[in-house]
This record gives sequence, C-alpha cells and structure tokens, in this order.
Amino acid sequence: MKSTLLSLFFVICAFAAQGQIVITEIMYNPPESGTDSLEYIEILNTGNAVVDISGYFFDPAEGVGDTIPAGTMLAVGEHYVFAENAAAMMNLFGVVADQWTDGALTNGGEDLVLRDSNGDIVDFVEYGDVAPWPSVDDGTDGNGASIELCDVASDNSLGSNWRAADNDTGVMINGIAFKGTPGANNTVVCMVEPDHVVAVSSNQFTPADLVINVGETVRWENIGGTHNVNGTQATYPGNPESFGNGAASSSLWTYDYTFNQVGVNDYQCDPHVGLGMVGTVTVVDPNAPQYPAYDIATVTTNDAEGVADSLFVSCALTGTVHSPNFRPDGLTFTIIDDNGDGINVFLNSGNLGYEVSLGDEVTIEGEIGQFNGLTQIVPATITLNGTNTLMDPTLVSTLDESTESQLVTVVGTINEADWLGDGTTFNVDMTLESGEVVVVRVDSDVDPSDVTFLGNCDPLQLTGIGGQFDGDSPYDSGYQLFPRYIDDIDCTLSTNDLEQEGQIDFSPNPANGFISVQTEVQIEKTLITDVLGKVILDQNYSQKIDVSSMVPGVYNLIFIKGNRRHIEKLIIN
Repeated sequence: MKSTLLSLFFVICAFAAQGQIVITEIMYNPPESGTDSLEYIEILNTGNAVVDISGYFFDPAEGVGDTIPAGTMLAVGEHYVFAENAAAMMNLFGVVADQWTDGALTNGGEDLVLRDSNGDIVDFVEYGDVAPWPSVDDGTDGNGASIELCDVASDNSLGSNWRAADNDTGVMINGIAFKGTPGANNTVVCMVEPDHVVAVSSNQFTPADLVINVGETVRWENIGGTHNVNGTQATYPGNPESFGNGAASSSLWTYDYTFNQVGVNDYQCDPHVGLGMVGTVTVVDPNAPQYPAYDIATVTTNDAEGVADSLFVSCALTGTVHSPNFRPDGLTFTIIDDNGDGINVFLNSGNLGYEVSLGDEVTIEGEIGQFNGLTQIVPATITLNGTNTLMDPTLVSTLDESTESQLVTVVGTINEADWLGDGTTFNVDMTLESGEVVVVRVDSDVDPSDVTFLGNCDPLQLTGIGGQFDGDSPYDSGYQLFPRYIDDIDCTLSTNDLEQEGQIDFSPNPANGFISVQTEVQIEKTLITDVLGKVILDQNYSQKIDVSSMVPGVYNLIFIKGNRRHIEKLIIN
C-alpha cells in the first residue's frame, strides 16, 4: 500500500509541475516582408517551484517542431522563448531564444502542442486571427502586435482571454511599430470594468437592446444554459464591426467587447436564434454634430453680400419634397415646409438610402452650405416621415432672392428656336410680361428636356423651382427657373391652344379599355401624362387609344399638332 501511494504521489506531482508551464505569448505574423524571422512563442512557469523542462518539445505534427535541451530548468516566473530566428531576437530585442528546428506559425491560426519528455501534453493552444481572438483590426496579424494571454491564470484555450500586445518595443519594421513582450511579463489587461452588462440565460439576452456611446464596453455574462454571442459580419453583413465569442458553451463564461464604430449591431445566440434569442447594440457618438430643429426660414437668410447667415450651421429641417432629383448620381432636390419656405438639398454622390419622391415629408439632418449664391443643406441623414400635400405655385412677375427654392409660376414668351428639346440640359431666355428676361434651366434628367412641341406659346405659363447661379459676390443675380415636369409647361393662356382650330372630343371618360377620339383637327401626336407631368404614353395619333394597362387615377391627355397642343383631363377606373 505504501508503494502504491508513493507512486500516486509522484504522478500527481508530475501533472502539477506540467500544469505550471503555460503558453503566454505568440507572434505568428510579424510586420516583415518575406520570411518572418521574428515569429516566436513564449512559455512561462506560473507555479511556485522550479520545473525541469529538459526534453519538452513542440509537436511538429501540429505546428512548429523543437526540443528543449537537456539540463534546462525554468524558475518560478521565468519565461522561455522559442523563435524562428534566435539571432534576430537577440539583435533586435536582446532576448535569448531557442531557435525551433521545424515548421513556422500559420497566419490564419493553428494548433500549438507542447509535450513533456514522455510525450504527454503540457499545454495546448489553438490560436486564431478572428474574433474572439484578437484580429488585424486590433493590431495583430501583420499590424505589429503579438497576442498575449491577459491573465496567466486564465484558460489560454479561449480566444477571449487573449489581447493584442500593447507594449511598444521601440523597434520599427516596415514603418510599423513592433509590439510585444518576448521574454518578459505581458502588459495587457484581461478585464476592464464594463460600461454595460447583458445577462445571458433562459434563451434571452437581458437587456436585449442597448444604446451605448462609441468606445464603451459591453460584457455578456452567461448565468445559465448553453449560449454564445454571435455578432460576426459573416452572420450580419450590415454590422459596422464583427464581434462574438465563438461556439456556444454551457460554462459560466463572460465576454467583453469594446465598440468603436457608430451604427446598429445585431447579434444572436446560435442555438436559440429560432426562439428569438437576439439582441442589438446601437453605438452613437456623443461628440457627433448635434442637429437642432429649425424652420427653413431661420437658416435661409442672407447678409448684405448675399452670403448665407447660417453657413456651416448644423441643423434638422423638415419639409415636403417639391421637385424630382436633378442629380441621379447624388441628390439635388427641393423641400418646402408648411410655412411655404424652401431649401435645396444637395449631396455630391450617393443618396443615404433615400429615393426622391414628390410629396414625401422628410427630415434632413445636415449642414447649411451655399453654391453660387444658392443656399442649400448638405444632408448627413434623411428620414422619411410620410407624405404631404404639395404647395400650390405662386404666380410671380420676377425671379429674385424671394423665389429661390420656391415653387413659382411665371408668364412670358420663349422663342421656339431657343428651346432645344433634344434631351440635353440647356438654358433658354424667357421674356416675362414685365419685359424682364430670366433664365429657364431645363435639366436633362427631367421630362421637359424632351419636349419638342412648345412652339411660340404667347404667352407661355411656366412653373418650376426657383434657383440661383451667381459666381461672384455680391450674390444678388443669376436667378433661374427649373421646370420639373411636362405639366409645368402650359400654353392654354396663349392663342396656341390646338382646339382653336376645331373641336376635339374623346369618350368614354372615365375609361378602362379603349378611348375613341372625335376631332375636327388633324392631330399628329398623343401624349398621356400623370398629374405630375410624367409621360405614361407617347404615340403617333390614332383614333383609338389603348389605356387598358394603365393604373386607375387622373391623367392628362395631350393632343399635339406642330407647335400647338390641347390638354384634357382623363380618368382611368
């Protein structure tokens, strides 16, 4: 019996000694070009007794291969470093290293198996380069930092217990600071006091939805059940950043993650997502510009030189869309609020997820700007609130600062030869009844640019959005009018109405199949537009017009002959 107990005592002592030796640091992808001579692995005696590590070896079948020389003793708290190139470690860091004899460390992660002289496993780490392991975003994997065990008493098989090294060695490789502590105590800290705690249990996250500031840390604590946190971009591609603690586990684990990107992050527990075990972390920037709500009139006043008084002011403006988007690659459209005041919305590229639609009520958060005298808001966000009724246009006798970003109507004359109507963007002078000549800007992205039937409407009634293009201070000239739709062009005030040549009738009205036209006039062309002026049908004249495929609603039926036209309301039911 005494012999058996003695043998058991030695076995226990052997396992205890092995348990003291821990892999604590790995540099698997130093910031070198070509051969990674500065790869290294560090082990540490974490126990309270000297350990004879003679014959300990890394299993070459699992990663690198190397055997520790005979007679090697590792004192309490002493480190032992294995390296790809011992001379490089000495030259750059003054660290004595054991140069391994086989293999190299894989950048994507692999198994590292340390065995004693009998072949028994002393320590095993399967490191990785994606969450929950420190990743390239944390500064590892070629960005200069090794990975370090943040608490040498913690489970080093868990990626959440490793951190990117934060100790700057003073060595620069390819312009990148080399961070690590080869042969010395790790400097990283395992846990920081979290800013927010989420309990994980009973197939739910509590609280499931958090709103936090950028740079704050969330800790998930599993208090019962087999769960995990999966907010990886592989699962949620729309997440601003990727986070998660790997496979589900029933241990009473904790997982910390510090969020550094603004936005909404979705996450789930993989085994229980079907039971609704999901959550969100919404990250906001408390130092981001604030957008106080103002009336449009408050931010559209000018000084004596025509410069916007509110230039560079951040604000939120609410109004109803009164124009199409004049910039398909970005945004240029006008909103008018309930007080009748308007402003141009401009974004050079992109649309912030908003498709411009007439009648939308939107809230624009952004900064006031100005371009060639035109006051505008450059949006950071666009929120669709619903729909609203459009303002009626205001009949004006001149274009000036008061008509900027307003829906207005003018009456005057345009020479037929000046109106191109070829689908391009063009300017045309319009002589108003007052004798003033103003510029009409016809944009290629809207239907009026294709109009070829304008003719010498005398007078012509034209509706559009007031604009300005004045490149020189003071900004008190260059006022323009932007027609939006075909319906903004009205010749009915002039002697150019086609029905003056004879009666034009059609039936039935309302209609849902075909309509028949009875006319005393030789009509050449027929258009049907919606109430906004968008062309729905464009065809050569026919006595029967097929409207069976049209959506029920109110339309304009336009008959055209040469430079003349006649408009009737058409109802489809």
